[in-house]
Formats: sequence, C-alpha cells, structure tokens
Amino acid sequence: MGSGVARLERPAAGRRQWHRFRTPRMWYRAVARADGCGCALIGTLWVINDSASVQFARTFYTELRTARGTLDTSRSALALHNAIHELRGKFLNTPSLWAAYLHAGA
Repeated sequence: MGSGVARLERPAAGRRQWHRFRTPRMWYRAVARADGCGCALIGTLWVINDSASVQFARTFYTELRTARGTLDTSRSALALHNAIHELRGKFLNTPSLWAAYLHAGA
C-alpha cells in the first residue's frame, strides 16, 4: 500500500477527458480505489474555470511542500482547506469557483 494524492479535477479545457467522471457513481468508484491504496483523492463536483483551477493547484501543492522541498501528502486535507480558503478570499461572490473541491481517502 502506498500513500499519495490523486487529483481528479474537471478543468473547463479538459471536458472531453473527464467524461468518465460525469456521474457520482464514477467518483465513488475512484474514491474506493484511493481508499484501498491508502492515498488521498482530491476532486471536484463540477467543471472548474481553468484560471481558478490553476490558482488552486499552485496553492495546494505549495501547501504540501515541506521545508526540504518534498511533498508531504499526509497534509493533503489541510492543503485543500488552505487552497479553498485562498480561492474563496479572491472570489467570495462566486462560490462555483471554490466550493466544488472534495477530499476523500487517507
């Protein structure tokens, strides 16, 4: 069993690539696989604006990075929280840009 983070985000530019995760059933299947491997799964409930998605990813991975420059995936829930908080601060009146993110698994 490994540990890590899998991001299943639905950016607007990649709509065709994410057709497999259109239904909640597909999302739950991915969550179950993530739980079985001991990793965390970060995803979105709907398609996210590309610009907001890039901002989220930058903050998320910055929050995972340790002082040594490695990624500490055990901090994925906190990193998600902080990335959402930052987006919310920038786009308070547009929750569709920050409210879609989910964390599941380890």
